[in-house]
Order: sequence, then structure tokens, then C-alpha cells
Amino acid sequence: MQSIFYWRLPLNDVAYKVRIQYLKYNVLCLVKLHQSNSKYLNNFIERSIAPIALEFGIPRDWMYLMSLLSSFLRSDRGNVTLMFSFMLIPLALGIGLAVDYGRATSYYEKVQASLDAASLATAKSMIETDSDDGQLAALAKRYYEEGMASREAWNARIANWTVGIDRIAGTIKIDAAGTIDTTLGRVANIDTIDFALSSTAALSSKDIELGMMLDVSGSMKGGKLSDLKAASSDLVDKLLADNSGSRKVRIGLAPYSTSINAGQYSDKAKDNSGQGNGNGQNKCVSERKGRDAFTDEPPANGRQFGSKPVACPVNSVLAMSGDKATIKSEINGFVAEGSTAGHLGIGWAWYLVSPKWKSFWPAESKPEDPDPKKLLKSVVIMTDGMFNIEYEADNGRSIEQAQQLCANIKADNVEVFTVGFEAPPEVLPFLKACASKPEYFFNAGDGDALRKAFSRIAGHLNDLRVSK
Repeated sequence: MQSIFYWRLPLNDVAYKVRIQYLKYNVLCLVKLHQSNSKYLNNFIERSIAPIALEFGIPRDWMYLMSLLSSFLRSDRGNVTLMFSFMLIPLALGIGLAVDYGRATSYYEKVQASLDAASLATAKSMIETDSDDGQLAALAKRYYEEGMASREAWNARIANWTVGIDRIAGTIKIDAAGTIDTTLGRVANIDTIDFALSSTAALSSKDIELGMMLDVSGSMKGGKLSDLKAASSDLVDKLLADNSGSRKVRIGLAPYSTSINAGQYSDKAKDNSGQGNGNGQNKCVSERKGRDAFTDEPPANGRQFGSKPVACPVNSVLAMSGDKATIKSEINGFVAEGSTAGHLGIGWAWYLVSPKWKSFWPAESKPEDPDPKKLLKSVVIMTDGMFNIEYEADNGRSIEQAQQLCANIKADNVEVFTVGFEAPPEVLPFLKACASKPEYFFNAGDGDALRKAFSRIAGHLNDLRVSK
């Protein structure tokens, strides 16, 4: 005889619970009948106790012996001993099954925890690496075995193991089925308890809006710029992969150096009334002055940006898009030159995702209103050097302006990831403080570390979870 145990309803095997309770109830009835010296005692044993005991594998000969012994129960001599002996069998069965189920529950909890960890780790590998399905299945088994290595096996065996990989839905499902040996349950001919466990890790269903501040200053020339292009393209591939499902993912770019090139949006952004030297032909902007210098208020009614840049980067701002080819084309066209006006890059990464800028961006790039349950707004702040140029002295140094902007971005419930790429020590404290969480700060010492950092950012944004 076997007991089938389904983990999602722990200790809720109705049939066995009913049997155990029925035995307990009949033992109480037996005591009452004995105390009243009832003539129905013998009939009660045969009709009520014997059938359920037989289900537990107790031979009918035992029941017959118990029936004979019932005649002695009417005797006052030794009745306590006889009653105790008679009650011992069903009580022992109940206790034995409870012990086995308790052991099974402890084991199942450990297996489920290891399955959950394995499905999450495998799903993360699916996002962050180029592993094929066979490699992912092998990883899942290895992660599970590592999770169970320090746990007591309880004489358990996994008979069936399957890993389901759905790249379109973005899920990893692991099913495990097997048996665990009983101990005391063997007295009732219950040798094993079957189990069927499952864990599914899935990508978040939230929409994503991401603004990327990327350093294209002169110090990024050569191999460093190539590394940035590769890491950024990887991130785009992971967020706009085929397994994005029905969610909407949009990414905007704010490449920066000596200033920000606002491109086709420069006339809407700049103050051309004499604040600077711009006349609409120069596409680059500097910071704005006044009380909205560090806010995300849109550029209107005196809140326009300055036209004071001494140099203009080749690459311009790209409004949020869900077109992977368009975004990667812009990234691959990056040219490194100029200084590092980091505060401008930070500000424009924020503006890309700010709902206050709806009227500024094209219809397909309009940021949505905040909705934590359905939408994740984030910015990536990346630099390889200290911020070293600003245009409005009254606003403070570039790094000071960056600190105020970063604080306001986080206060606006936008997640901030920061990346230092072969960056000097003096800028790292700012990057650490600016990140929304300690694990959102990355100090990449070479190109491989940069790609890993961007890959981990993609993993955070995809927000893996155990769905069931």
C-alpha cells in the first residue's frame, strides 16, 4: 500500500486523516461501551474497528482475536490492562503515520526550497548567458543537487525529473517526483510515500522604461568605447529579447560628454532668448538655472535649458523606443570625444522616463504615469571618470549638481543603477551613494566586468520570481 502526498496541500491527505480520526473516534466509543457493559461491544468491534484496521493491513485473524478478547472486557478483573492492550494497535498506527508524515513534510520543505533556488538560478542563466536548452537543464540539476548536498536524504529517491524551458514566456519549470521510505508506517503495510513537487521561475510581467546615461567622453576612445558598445548592446538584447512576452519594454539613450546633444528636440529644450549663444542651429544644451535646475519639470515657461556648451558630442539623445535595431544602431554609432559633464547625462536620463515630459517626446516615446504594480522605471548612470565641467557656477560643481539630481530621481521612485568603468577612486563614493541599493552599484575594472555588470542590471530589471 502506498500513500500519495501532494506538496501543495501538506498534511492534507483527506483519506488518511479521516482514517486516523475514525480510529480515534472508535477507540473512544469502545471505552464508552466497555464502561456501560454494553451487549453491543462485540458487534461494534467487528463492524466498526475491523474494516478500517484491515485497510491498514492488520490481518483479520487479529480482529478475530480481539473479538474473543472482548468477552473478557466485561470482566472487572484486569480490565485496565486488557483495554490498554486493545487500544494500543490503533493508537500506534496513528502515532506512526503522524511521525512518517512529519518526516515527509520536513523533507518536502527542503526539496521545495532547493527546487525554487534551482529554477531561479537557471532562469537567471537563461537571461544572462547564451546557454542552450541542454546546458540549462544540466545547470538546473546541478543547482538542485548543490542545494540538497547538506540536507538529510531521509531514504528518498527522485524517480522522475524534468526541466521545462520556455524562452517565449520566459519561464523555467522543474518537476520532481519520487518516493520516501516510511519507518513506523511499515507496520500498517505502508512502505513508501509518493511525492510530486514543482517550481516555476518566471520573468516579471511589468513594463519597463529605462533611460541610459552613457559616457562618450574622450577618455572612452579605443577599446573602452568598444567594450561599452558591446555591454550596452547585450543589455538591449536581454531586455528586448523574444521572451519579453506581452510586456512593453522601452529604452532611451542619453550619451554625454562636454554637454548633451538634444538633437531634433533642441529647439523645444533650449532658451534662445539671449541666455546663451544658441540660435537653434547648435543642438547641444547646458544645465538650467533657478529653482527647477534639479527637478524634472518640462522645459517651458522659463524652465528651458542653457545654450552655453563649449563643445557638442556627435551622438544625440534617443527618446525611448522598443525597436531593438534602432537602439543598437545608435549605440554602435557612438563616437568618443570631449570632457565629462556627468550632471547633464544624469538629468537627461531622468527626463527620458519622466511622465512630466509626456508632451516633449513623440507619441511612441511618451513616459507612462507611475504604477508600481505594472511599470518599472529605471536609469543607468555610467562613467569612466570624474565629472569635470559645468556651465552655471551658481548651481555648484558638476559632481554637486549630480548629487542633487540623483537624490531627486530616487525620491521620484525611479530605480538607479550606477556603473564605474575603470573609473578613478574619487568618483566611486558618489556612484555608490547614488545607486538605489548597494547591489545596484558596479565597479567594472575591464570590458568583461562591464558586460557582466550590464547583464546583471538586465537580470534585476527582468525581476525573476518563483511564480508557483
